[in-house]
Amino acid sequence: NRHLDVESTVVRARWNDMGEWQSLTMNAAKEPGQQLEHGDKIALQATTGKTEAELLLHGIVPTAESVALPDGESAFSVEASGDPRTPCWRILRKEGVGKLKSGDKVSLETDGKFLAVSDENAVAVDKESSLTEFTLDIKDQSAPMRIGFTTTLVDGFEDVEWFGRGPHESYVDRHASARVSLHRGSILEQTVKYVRPQENGNKFQTRWMALKRKQSDACNMLFIAAKDPPSLEMQCHRYDLADFDGGEEKAT
Repeated sequence: NRHLDVESTVVRARWNDMGEWQSLTMNAAKEPGQQLEHGDKIALQATTGKTEAELLLHGIVPTAESVALPDGESAFSVEASGDPRTPCWRILRKEGVGKLKSGDKVSLETDGKFLAVSDENAVAVDKESSLTEFTLDIKDQSAPMRIGFTTTLVDGFEDVEWFGRGPHESYVDRHASARVSLHRGSILEQTVKYVRPQENGNKFQTRWMALKRKQSDACNMLFIAAKDPPSLEMQCHRYDLADFDGGEEKAT
């Protein structure tokens, strides 16, 4: 049994084992926690790349490009280029109406086309067959995603003070040399100017951080503190995080 895998926008089914390229997320138009049922519409979300600032996510969708199958039948190509949040596939149980469970045989249909695997390639065909049959394998719930927030402030914040690891940047896998103490500096100094711009300036195990303006300003401080858990990873820059990456196409 092969698993669907995605590399860039290309959707195939090449291997029996599972890895990062075979990690797909089903996004359904249902309330969180509700179990999927026969006939529900889902989006098949795949990770198609990443920048320093974010993962690149796309939905698997059929295209208008016609392709020939080994048996001479025609089909349409499938690629990971759609909106990952817009459900387009109806998930159909072979046994019919009912809630989906691990081990169910299912097919995926959109606008009369069925997702199929032919000769290691994912395609969309006009009718159901053994090529359109998938086995649903429901795993234990994965660990929660890393969450946080990014915000942009008005002009005037120039200095930063924090209690945590410093004075240089620190990460979960690189922090032994950064001592826990009270640190101060300018916001501009917190950006590490690597030869190739990239993620930088993180402050691991930060208890609190204060961004400061002139004392004469009406609002002269923004204070952020960790409560539960007792520390967070924080950073501050005079640049947008997206500025640290050149996008999907890298200059050489």
